[in-house]
Amino acid sequence: SRLRDSGFKILRTIFWSDWMWTGDTNNPWDTESQTMLDFYAWCKKVEEYGLKVAPIMMWNYPGLFYGGNDYLVEVDYLIPKKLDENGNPILAYDFGQYHDLVDHELQNERCADFVATTAKALYDHGVTNFFGFFFGTEPKEDGGLATGAFAKWQVDTFVACEQALRDAGFRNKGSDNYITLIGPNQSSPNHPA
Repeated sequence: SRLRDSGFKILRTIFWSDWMWTGDTNNPWDTESQTMLDFYAWCKKVEEYGLKVAPIMMWNYPGLFYGGNDYLVEVDYLIPKKLDENGNPILAYDFGQYHDLVDHELQNERCADFVATTAKALYDHGVTNFFGFFFGTEPKEDGGLATGAFAKWQVDTFVACEQALRDAGFRNKGSDNYITLIGPNQSSPNHPA
């Protein structure tokens, strides 16, 4: 009620992949997990106060490479490592080269599926105040990479997510289930990305 009375209209909220993660790569997402059920209930509760909801997907984009720290964590499933000739993950040994050890094509497919599954789950569970998604709101940059390399990987990931939403019918302007997408919005001298 304090948010409503202060004039807020949209609640931007973190949304972690482990809220739906099953641990099974063949069936990765559980939209009926207790955390997801709680999230649907929260969305419906804030709708009573006239507030819309916009989850932040892949909030800190480096989390899709480093795994993050105590709270910037996406499930390892979204961070598939390239494999050596024996089928074992190639281990990172240098911060600036870590990105090159991620299978970006497979990562983009999995991230896109995660985003489209989330959108469908929200609508299927009667969340009607769902405004859209923020993507990678803190993009950051890795000084160990050539300028622009990190940005290109981010763009490729988000383009794949947008295409998955388009394929699922969530990007048709004028439709009841149209999803607005908002890209990275961090800019400072310390984060030139």
